[in-house]
Parts: sequence; structure tokens; C-alpha cells
Amino acid sequence: LEDGNFPKADKLLGTAVKRKPNSIMARVKYAELLGMQGQTQNALDQIQEALKRNPGAPEAQQALVKWLMTKASQCGTKTADGARAS
Repeated sequence: LEDGNFPKADKLLGTAVKRKPNSIMARVKYAELLGMQGQTQNALDQIQEALKRNPGAPEAQQALVKWLMTKASQCGTKTADGARAS
């Protein structure tokens, strides 16, 4: 991910997830890559699968918090009636 070669990273991480579906780090890194590519729902799916397979895993919990914070910053803060807060 660090060198920006997303196609190579996508292939490697996708393979890692398939070969070791219980690997927390493979799923979290794959989710990170998917998020960088704008595939937010797929990123969330990977995080949720990591948590399903490894309940309470701190790495997956941190990834979920990061995902939620990113999503919230993209959407902006809304009030209870749906209006944007200033």
C-alpha cells in the first residue's frame, strides 16, 4: 500500500484473504486498500467479516472506528431532524 501500487496490493491482499480467511491483518489491510479506492461498502464488509471471525479483535475494532470516522466526515454532521449542523 505504501508504494501506491493498488492493483498489485489488491491482488496480493485478495489472495491473502482467500488463503487465510481468519487473518485479521489481511482483512484489515484489504479494507484499508478498498477504502483508499473509494470502495467503502466493500471495506466495511471486510472489517465486519474480520470481527465476525475474530470477535473483539482490537485491530478490527480500530479499523471499524476509523471507517466510521471517515464516513462521518464525508457525510457531515446532521441533527436529529436531518438538517446539517453548522
